[in-house]
Amino acid sequence: MHTYRVVIGDWSTDGHGRSDDYLVKTSHKQAECQQAYRDAVKASGVALDHQSKAKIQLCCDFEDSYISAEAIQKLTELGVVWDFLESELNDDGGVSVGPDEMARLFMEMIRTQIPDFQYRFVKEPPALNGWWGNLNVSIGYGCYNM
Repeated sequence: MHTYRVVIGDWSTDGHGRSDDYLVKTSHKQAECQQAYRDAVKASGVALDHQSKAKIQLCCDFEDSYISAEAIQKLTELGVVWDFLESELNDDGGVSVGPDEMARLFMEMIRTQIPDFQYRFVKEPPALNGWWGNLNVSIGYGCYNM
């Protein structure tokens, strides 16, 4: 298995500056996963980013967390399984999602393009030192030049 970060939001901090990282273990290498996402976008016409220039771009604008019924239909036809949704579909067949659901949708799009693809989200490993545990010490503080 390979471990990667899925970054949702403004990872470059040139907009609202908020993002979340999700650790995921996959059965395939990084380049294969990246190409599978591109292939899913091409096959469905639905992208999770604005760089892909797809007909439908989901959650790319500020405070736009809505997935339309049309996008859900296209992604369902692609093979996306929606069991990760935390909210029910709205009366119009769409749904608003959060960062957790977007990370899962990204991985589902990849899964549709690699027949034997497996993935699972994992928690970040615990820190050995710092505020978070039994060894509340700062190591290497002086190593950073300002």
